[in-house]
Amino acid sequence: MIQHFITRKGRSTLSLFFAGWGMDFHPFSDYASGDADLMICYDYTDLGFGYGILEEYGKIKITAWSMGVWAAEHVLNGHENILGNISEAIAINGTPLPADDLYGIPENIFLGTLENLSEASGKAADTVDRFRRRMCGDAGTFRTFMEKAPERDIGSLRDELASIWTRYRDEKERKDNEKPDGSRISRIWTGAVVCSKDRIFPAANQQRFWDEAATAYTLADGAHYCEDIMRTEILACR
Repeated sequence: MIQHFITRKGRSTLSLFFAGWGMDFHPFSDYASGDADLMICYDYTDLGFGYGILEEYGKIKITAWSMGVWAAEHVLNGHENILGNISEAIAINGTPLPADDLYGIPENIFLGTLENLSEASGKAADTVDRFRRRMCGDAGTFRTFMEKAPERDIGSLRDELASIWTRYRDEKERKDNEKPDGSRISRIWTGAVVCSKDRIFPAANQQRFWDEAATAYTLADGAHYCEDIMRTEILACR
């Protein structure tokens, strides 16, 4: 996992953002807060994390988007010293179950995307383009996103998604993460935002997860990539 500071000015509060699959810092490089340092995490090919950085902050605001919700769970669960400093944790358009017919991305769609990213498929570039268009929801948002698109090659995107699937599949086989566990989830997530026009993580699946996890959520009008909502949550350190 890559940890990148957008803003680091020695403030006492950290806004810690876990981005989605295929991202880097470029789409978020113009985010800046006068109240907190801002770190973005991305590339979940491995989930290694430098916890020492977090010890510098007395208050931490967590925002996680899409696959970042799953990654944040892995980073934060079991680290009581960090959990005690979290003031708020908001999940946006994602759940901790990334490939699940009831609570995440339908498994056949997840695996179909992974298969089409293979070199043998000859469809990798088209698959990334199609994913980003669905993620953005409309042509205008897609154009804006592409003006500051992640600078990652297709091989790295394929490796990341394959690693996520392998780790998640192993979790399911161990029966650790088959369905929501409200007592576990509520230790991190204080709320969620679900966008009704999400074409990546179906809104109904997200709502089902948060309902069963007894976590309050807001239903918003937007697509999977909802920059206004993300910017507001990332920069709001309450």
